[in-house]
Amino acid sequence: MNDVPKNKTGMFHEGACSPWRKVETGLELLAKSLFCLDNENIGPGWEPCMREPGKLEQTLILSGHRDTIRTGTMLIRCDIHQDNGIEDLARSRVFGDFFKARGYQIAFAVRKSSYVQARQFLGEETTLYRLPEQEDEELERIGHLQRVHGHRVIFINMIAANSAYLFHIRRLFDHVIFFDHGAKYLIYADIILNPSIAAANHPCNCNPEARLLLGPKFHICSPTPSPPPDQFSLQYILLNLGNKEDPAFPVLAALASLKKAPIVHVLCDRTSKIPVKLRAFKETYPDLDVHPVIKSDSEAFPYERYPFIITTANIHCLDFVRAGLFFVTLAAYQDQLEQAYGLHQLGVSPTLGWFPSKKTVEVARHLEQYLQDPKTRTGFVQSGKALIDGGGLSRMAHFIPAEASPKS
Repeated sequence: MNDVPKNKTGMFHEGACSPWRKVETGLELLAKSLFCLDNENIGPGWEPCMREPGKLEQTLILSGHRDTIRTGTMLIRCDIHQDNGIEDLARSRVFGDFFKARGYQIAFAVRKSSYVQARQFLGEETTLYRLPEQEDEELERIGHLQRVHGHRVIFINMIAANSAYLFHIRRLFDHVIFFDHGAKYLIYADIILNPSIAAANHPCNCNPEARLLLGPKFHICSPTPSPPPDQFSLQYILLNLGNKEDPAFPVLAALASLKKAPIVHVLCDRTSKIPVKLRAFKETYPDLDVHPVIKSDSEAFPYERYPFIITTANIHCLDFVRAGLFFVTLAAYQDQLEQAYGLHQLGVSPTLGWFPSKKTVEVARHLEQYLQDPKTRTGFVQSGKALIDGGGLSRMAHFIPAEASPKS
């Protein structure tokens, strides 16, 4: 474990002391009563069980299904969330590609509502399971898939999880890896992965034996990033502020006040009202060349085409850091403040800070400063290379036990 950093940008904790023992007991009773599986469509010899982790092989041997057990089999549970779009699925694919290259057999599982988009994004050659929309039915389906295909490891990258769900999942799989999106509930997992800048500053409620891998050093990204754009060619600016009209239009008003602003692209999805509102905005600010750009439902957005991005502070900023992009953050909500100022303090991105308190003149002054100073932009990009080196998945793989890894 000596190669694992122990500072605020990449922390490892062997365990976490949980004060929630009574809650765990209650959840155990709840899971046993609600999620006990039946024998339907399982086959002869199977015994449904709520087991402790690591007992799968013993259960299969006693049932006469030893051949079903396989090392190096991994199920990736993810979805397409309305707030993050395809981004979480793209990160899950990077995760799967990494472990596939290490000899794992990879399968994905998504709910019916995400299946068509996931199939288009992952491709026909990818093993992809369709899950029911109801949680209890989904857990029953996942249990069946695990017994039939012998998955040893599961990676969960989904916002809509909860304690009872994770409790049951941990009884089904030998090793559970959980991507923490800032959960406020009790987490049951063997590895909890949270690459956020602010992850180490907040307590994590989890089972005591969980290993916490925190900070940007554990960011999920490809070991070989795509070539960055020319940092000195600023033909376009990208606004990556979600579907909210505030702060998008105040930022556009600040850009419109500049003497010579680049062409502005505003990123939004198909449900956004921003494209309609932009027509009225252009009548007020005819000198600003601004266009809406609609995110694809089945392809990752090519952020790497933009050498200057204005974005809300979130976990996806680490993708910009890894890609060698210059970006300016702002905090439109209080939960974004820590991320924005953390990136600024680490020297990888300037920030406009708490945006509701900023005046248009002040925002315009800061943006013009960065637009006209390529040396400063390059400095931020270079600092980012030291923060995220592409080795996050290799560091995490160190903690998967040998018995769950592919046989050599």
